[in-house]
Amino acid sequence: MQLQRFSFTIEAMSGRITIGILAHVDAGKTTCIEAMLYESGTIRKKGRVDHQDSFLDYDSLERNHGITIYDKEAHFTWKNSDCYVIDTPGHVDFSAEMERSLAVLDAAIVVISAPEGIQPHTETILHALQESHIPILIFFNKMDLPHPEKQKLLAALQKELPGAVDLSSEDAREQLAACSDEMLEAFSEGTEINEEMIRNGVSAGFVSPVCYGSALKQEGISELLDTMDLYLRAPVYPDSFGARVYRISRDKDGHRLVHMKITGGTLKVRDRLKSDEKADQIRIMNGQESVQVKEASAGMVVTVMGPESAEAGTGYGFEPDQREGKMISSISYAIEAPSGTDLNKLFSVCRSMQKDFPELQFVMEGDTIRVPVSGRLQQEVLAHLIAERSGIAVTFGEGRIRYLETIRSDADGAGHFEPLRHYAEVHLHLSPLKRGSGIILESLVSTDEVPAVFQNAILSALASADLSGVLTCSALTDVKISLTAAKGSMKHTEGGDFREASLRALRQALMKADNLLLEPFVSFLLRVPDASLSRALFDLEQRHAVTKTEQLKEGISQVSGKGPLRLLRNYEEEVRSYTHGAGRFSYEASGYEESSDQQTIIQAIGYDAERDTEHPAGSIFCMHGAGVYVPWNEADQHMHLQLKQKSDSEGIHHETMRISEEELNLIMQNESGRNRKPEKNRPQRIEEKARKPKPTVRKPKCIIIDGYNMLFGWDSMKELAHENLMIAREKLIDELYSWQGYTGQKMILVFDGYRQKDSIGSSYDKGTMKVVYTRADETADAWIEREVYEHAAEYDYIVATSDGLIQNSIFAMGAMRMSARQLEEEVISVKKMFLEK
Repeated sequence: MQLQRFSFTIEAMSGRITIGILAHVDAGKTTCIEAMLYESGTIRKKGRVDHQDSFLDYDSLERNHGITIYDKEAHFTWKNSDCYVIDTPGHVDFSAEMERSLAVLDAAIVVISAPEGIQPHTETILHALQESHIPILIFFNKMDLPHPEKQKLLAALQKELPGAVDLSSEDAREQLAACSDEMLEAFSEGTEINEEMIRNGVSAGFVSPVCYGSALKQEGISELLDTMDLYLRAPVYPDSFGARVYRISRDKDGHRLVHMKITGGTLKVRDRLKSDEKADQIRIMNGQESVQVKEASAGMVVTVMGPESAEAGTGYGFEPDQREGKMISSISYAIEAPSGTDLNKLFSVCRSMQKDFPELQFVMEGDTIRVPVSGRLQQEVLAHLIAERSGIAVTFGEGRIRYLETIRSDADGAGHFEPLRHYAEVHLHLSPLKRGSGIILESLVSTDEVPAVFQNAILSALASADLSGVLTCSALTDVKISLTAAKGSMKHTEGGDFREASLRALRQALMKADNLLLEPFVSFLLRVPDASLSRALFDLEQRHAVTKTEQLKEGISQVSGKGPLRLLRNYEEEVRSYTHGAGRFSYEASGYEESSDQQTIIQAIGYDAERDTEHPAGSIFCMHGAGVYVPWNEADQHMHLQLKQKSDSEGIHHETMRISEEELNLIMQNESGRNRKPEKNRPQRIEEKARKPKPTVRKPKCIIIDGYNMLFGWDSMKELAHENLMIAREKLIDELYSWQGYTGQKMILVFDGYRQKDSIGSSYDKGTMKVVYTRADETADAWIEREVYEHAAEYDYIVATSDGLIQNSIFAMGAMRMSARQLEEEVISVKKMFLEK
């Protein structure tokens, strides 16, 4: 083996390691994995993608298209290493699927087609791995085909990955010396650059060993595996339990499989994960085959059956939740369904798919469902999934660019929400962040000034809302939102009041701010005959692109650069036309940047924030016994908390009214009743890594009613409930069914099943109202709490109860509360109105 050029005095480290195999499409990635499995003795016969019999691409869509669509797992051992391999999609349409796997990787092997060289998607992959601090190995594949010299391949790679080193080359020591001070010192002194130094460099990301071969012909595979075994360091895991979910899939019987990596401790069958969810079954996947195990220890990649609320990014044990990646399409498409389709039903199916595929951020705009999709292939896969789950055949309309909005400078805003029997006031400070930061939430006030429960309610409301800007109503990003003051009322504050005040404060601050429109940019690669170069450069200049030109080979020029997606998305067709098919144009997303055509885009969209009643910037004050709307530019003088701005060096200060412990207790009794267990104050800072906010959509309302609480809380029901509970229950159902028919809101009526021994729980639909009986060991408030938690993204909830069983978590999630008395008054009022008619 040529690697023996160095003297390896330290034995390679053993242990479990999770390796991702990543590549641009058609680089031979899946063939490479087949070769690794074959070389290690895991499989006896190699499959081929073109023969539709590969070990990992077993899905029907994958075999039909000859590409990887979904992440897959395999497992093998090689010398000292116990390897869990994740095969990721190479097609750009499925970049989000690839990105999700990064969260569980210890290292990555990037496969590059030697004849094709570095592609735009290769650059995207390398940048993502470097940003995630994942050690990288490189395998130049298809070396059996005509290709540039090794030196040219390596030089091109080093432009994107400076630490790329060919350890088999004559000048390997010189290459390594340029990677770290430790190796430079060893080289200068003429001493040995040993294995441990190289391993340190690989772990730190300074060194990326490069191998060459042909996976199809099984050439260079053992060298690749040896390099992996020698230089990749297995992590040391803690004894405490931790796990991170990176994917959700379903088996052939439709069972939900949660793919996770155990990052600490041990997970056993029947262990509790979160709330009432347990690990019912644990499997180790190897292609489409699996083996059930009783427990999984740290470092293992497994699939678990049982957790129904898990999503990609969910953390268990000490692992925090991580939501939303960066590789979400910048173009959204309208879903077109056959005439007569129940769009609400279709939207419900689509939103349920979002738990499995977080990048599919479905929104309902009027009577249109929209979703960001990366390309035609992903559209085909999505249509297939929708048909499987709903039986509805859908197509996709024309794509629309997804813009983002941010601010250029700091701004302050205040929101007041005080219709009759409600009260909340919130003050916020906004400050701009660097590109790609997403939204960061924090509190600048102490719990002595504003109680923790109020702060949590405000921050949770902002965290769960789809925040939009005031230029085009596009999603807001790269903004730090700081809570600077807040006030509630002893008698009138309801759960949703702080949500209303918070969002109004944000909108008012944005109306005052210097706003920016961001648009998606792409990195592109254009290859054209020299005769077409001047035309190409002129076109790209007109499209506001920044370019760099080089001579690729005789007669062919290559232009690389960056420009707005809006102007480049259809340029490929023009290139084919003016080069008569000889030119090639490809691009990759490179993030969002300030638009140079901001006013033109804003005018074309035609959004008017002043007229947007769904996202009001003004506040509501109680005047003369009624709620009065005050426009945003007049609201400051009516605020109950005075905003005092000091010099920039002193920052911004708000006078915040103190609330006594007695008043807080009364408010909490009004909101949530007595807590069964005291809770510690939650952290005052909520930070979301590089979160790209989702498009804003008005969510439908849903009222959940604690049935027995109404029976014993309504004056009209108390007596009958004490005499005959069953008759009273049926009467309540009829009363609420009639009222629901008038309001048209989605309604769920919940009765405690624990009152009935051995109840397994049940539900039925009465028209459009759902009646639920919980199981024997579950109270109505526990059922309601879980329902709101799992579906908060789909509905604005109103919870009708007065018995103190609804916990603070519902209040903090922004669910509005309605007392038994208020609901009874509403029902009686509607009933009286109809009787008068």
